[in-house]
Amino acid sequence: MLAALLFALGSPALADATLTVDTAYDPLAASPIRVSGAAPGEVLTLVTVRKLTVWRQGTDGQWGPQSVPFIGWAEIKADRAGNVDIASAIPLSGSYDMADPLGLSWSAYPVDNPAVPAMYRDLVQVEDSQFAVRLLRKDAVIASAEMSLKSPVSNLRFATVQQVGLVGVYASPKNAKGLPTLIVLHGSEGGSIEKAKANAALYARQGFATLAIAYYAQSYEATEFVASSGIEIDVNQLERARDWLGNQAEADIRRIGVWGQSKGGEFTMVAASRFPWVKAAVGCVPSDIIWQGFGEGENVPPARSTWMLDGKPMPFVPLYPYVEGRYRENTDRYERSRRFNAEAAVSARIPIEKTKAKLLLIGSDRDEVWASGAMARNIAKTMSEAGKARQVETLVFPTAGHPICGDGGFPVRAYGKDETDPDRKSLNAEGHAAMQAFRRTIAFLKSAL
Repeated sequence: MLAALLFALGSPALADATLTVDTAYDPLAASPIRVSGAAPGEVLTLVTVRKLTVWRQGTDGQWGPQSVPFIGWAEIKADRAGNVDIASAIPLSGSYDMADPLGLSWSAYPVDNPAVPAMYRDLVQVEDSQFAVRLLRKDAVIASAEMSLKSPVSNLRFATVQQVGLVGVYASPKNAKGLPTLIVLHGSEGGSIEKAKANAALYARQGFATLAIAYYAQSYEATEFVASSGIEIDVNQLERARDWLGNQAEADIRRIGVWGQSKGGEFTMVAASRFPWVKAAVGCVPSDIIWQGFGEGENVPPARSTWMLDGKPMPFVPLYPYVEGRYRENTDRYERSRRFNAEAAVSARIPIEKTKAKLLLIGSDRDEVWASGAMARNIAKTMSEAGKARQVETLVFPTAGHPICGDGGFPVRAYGKDETDPDRKSLNAEGHAAMQAFRRTIAFLKSAL
């Protein structure tokens, strides 16, 4: 990848330092930011600034989108040769505390957070499409560079399918033939055409012919032919997706993988257990059982299943209604429901041992939404007991939470808050986990397909 080289303006008494930054954001970049030519052992500071549109509550109490600058920083020590490689440098202090190539991105704080040093708030002048990098010696900026956050799409082909029974966006590298093929399934946050396009493009850039499906939409993103509730969603739409992919020149439907996060991870495990054409399945913070449906109508008796297969609702575990203050967190609600409905949990178990697919299971032990770490282990245990342990890879993060299924660069503090309770999740662990999870996912899919 091309790089931008910017030279120091600093004092002749100190070595001139060169800041090298990749010109475009790449979630798989080995080392997107480097420094060379510093004094051996010199301590410098890297500061990054970017803008994100995030949902915030206004003074009138209403929620809406706002453009907010985010700032990440790391005080780093040059090695004996005067170099710094951001992928291997452990910050002496800063917004994160481990070696991570994307640490300056995912650890960033909103500019109005009290944790942001006041001197860095003057560096917020940046275009929406840029990731600005500043190299500081003491408090003075000695080099600057910008990384583009605009992902190239000119080399991708897009197609939208929007019909009864199947809605989604397809993306693939242009003029390709017979690529490994991926179906992407969002979580309970809901889907839309816009989100599906972004999800499809993310994996198409990695060489996959990708169809991102919108199987449920929140009311504020109502989409034609997409369910408005997560109740009795038709699992057979994946069969229709496979048929549709069979007509795309870039897609090799003999090599189909399914990737899903959260509720989409549950969907992925159902698909892997039911459809022999699924060759690889990635469950990011998945479930080992089928739960009660969600969204509009979920609290209207009687409770109903999330999924429907061949026209029939699938067995499920009913949930206790959500009551503010009753549960430590949503995971507590789910686990109590599972224990109270032990018999239903047996019938609702996803028979994953039937799958012929290779599995990658990614979970967290401090997941605040549901017990994804324990459920990932349950799936792996079931496969092992069936003599299929070699089909499974498991990656469970001990102190991360639920949001670990992006590309590894999204700021964890956009919506998360740092906890003082040592038994709660660590946001830094969560950001580092997201980076690792995405890289492991791409490597797994390229190997399995």
